[in-house]
Amino acid sequence: DAPVVARATVTGRRGVARLETEPVPAVVSLEARSDSVRRVQRARYALRLAPPPSGGVHLSDILLLSADGGMPVTLDEAIPFARGSDQVRPGERVGLFWEVYGLPKDLDTLQVSVTVARTSGVGLLRGAAQRMGLASALSPVRVQWREAAEGKDVLARALAVSLPELRPGDYVVRLTVKP
Repeated sequence: DAPVVARATVTGRRGVARLETEPVPAVVSLEARSDSVRRVQRARYALRLAPPPSGGVHLSDILLLSADGGMPVTLDEAIPFARGSDQVRPGERVGLFWEVYGLPKDLDTLQVSVTVARTSGVGLLRGAAQRMGLASALSPVRVQWREAAEGKDVLARALAVSLPELRPGDYVVRLTVKP
């Protein structure tokens, strides 16, 4: 097929590009050129996009946001605040944005859960201390709530999180929505 092309002109050091495409596996190539320093860079990524399942409630991916200021209520409002990295410093506020699709019209409430859990292994000393009962296992941080489904086709939500006691390592953010 013919490639889908999106172009954006950015002033300053940071910019966001938005591209809409069919949900099929694809290769995304991002090319950036700076006239002032005469530099060109390119990154390519393989995406395993798939059509959403038919029927039932399903979720978008989580978009990580810079949490400076208020939280967006639509994807268009969220895009300018998209983070350029998934690395977070302890105590840094990070915004999470997602959309829920396929909500039945008669649904009144949703149960939502956001969990941040460490995925990298614990260090040798901490592991030994846990086995001897001198240290507790690292437990995930979880927030849960119930909210009105609002009878919309697409329900967009944003949440700012800050984890001041975040230890260095790899973490996963899990979002669960149940009707």
